[in-house]
Amino acid sequence: MSDWLRLDVTVRDRDLVLGLGVAQGETVAIVGPNGAGKSTVLQLVAGSLRPDSGEIRLGGEILSGPDGHLPPHRRRFSYVEQRSLLFPHLNVLDNVAFGPRSRGMTKAEARQRAMDELRTLGLDDLASRRPAALSGGQAQRAAIARALAIDPQVLLLDEPFAALDVTVSPELRRLLHDRLIDRTALLVTHDVLDVVTLADRLVAIESGRIVADGGVEEIFAAPPTQFLADFVGINLLHGIADTPDAVRIGDQLLIGTGDRLVAGRPARATVAPNAISVHLEPPGGSPRNVLPATVTGIASHGPIAEVLLEVGGQRLRAELTPTAVSELRLVPNQTVELAEGSSVAELCELLRGAHGPEFARILAVSAVLIDGKRMADAAIVPVHEGVIIDVLPPFAGG
Repeated sequence: MSDWLRLDVTVRDRDLVLGLGVAQGETVAIVGPNGAGKSTVLQLVAGSLRPDSGEIRLGGEILSGPDGHLPPHRRRFSYVEQRSLLFPHLNVLDNVAFGPRSRGMTKAEARQRAMDELRTLGLDDLASRRPAALSGGQAQRAAIARALAIDPQVLLLDEPFAALDVTVSPELRRLLHDRLIDRTALLVTHDVLDVVTLADRLVAIESGRIVADGGVEEIFAAPPTQFLADFVGINLLHGIADTPDAVRIGDQLLIGTGDRLVAGRPARATVAPNAISVHLEPPGGSPRNVLPATVTGIASHGPIAEVLLEVGGQRLRAELTPTAVSELRLVPNQTVELAEGSSVAELCELLRGAHGPEFARILAVSAVLIDGKRMADAAIVPVHEGVIIDVLPPFAGG
């Protein structure tokens, strides 16, 4: 698809150098660490920030460039952030009608357009209420209705659900998903569920540069940077290709599926945390990957225990049940290993009754190998050392 919205800009004091295109009707999620430049992109598109050099175009028209800058009030864009920012002296109906009214509709026409949007978002029965009488979820829904009521050419969303209770966000995501069909939108978020639910495409920005740009499933399956691996929730290991289907991590070999690797080139492997099992003794059978590791920490997340490990100078996370961790008696600085094939239930039975083990094994049944030519120019922070992993089907991002 051709670009309908196009940014080729530089903002010197924020160290942002960006080239980004968005097709008409496409929703692009923008993620990245704090201070990476995500909100700066929205400010540039909205017109509240002018680039030092370069251009911003919409449908061939120059919005910002060396010869001119279209101010925000003359751009038919809508901006929704964490706060609803409703006018406190107006009721919900008149808040939503404000945009259409300010763009030339009669009062009756604007109110009808607003009521249509409120009805679509399930707020028509609250039209007469003032913002102070709304819950957080209701207020944010009204803010979304106000943004959509002007039929914006581009909808800008800056973490729209970040301030809401987790019980409210899913319904709002569903409603917004339906309203984003065939609309052009940029969504800045720190929540992987926003990306999965709303986005057609994912762009990652780190240190003012785009480090990943592609389909959501594609990037989730093979995240090119440590931030993205952490964001997606999978492990990312770096090494050197040894054969077309194996990466050397330190002095250990990790076999996997994915890109056909070129021996001697930098390469990576992704491993899902929930595909890793821990054994106190070497298991039977013939696991393809067995890597020694060191336990560096254990954290509880409700029904899941996260075991932090060091593998070849890099970090790895394994997700086990609290019962499995208890049975294994894992402690920080403990030496462990990884292997293929046992489920958590089998593992618990196998290791029942063990006391103070010096060794364990971890199974990883899902890894993807990525050729070094696809690696982004992002800093990778080396962390821990030695684990044992087996690779079976490629990780599909689910």
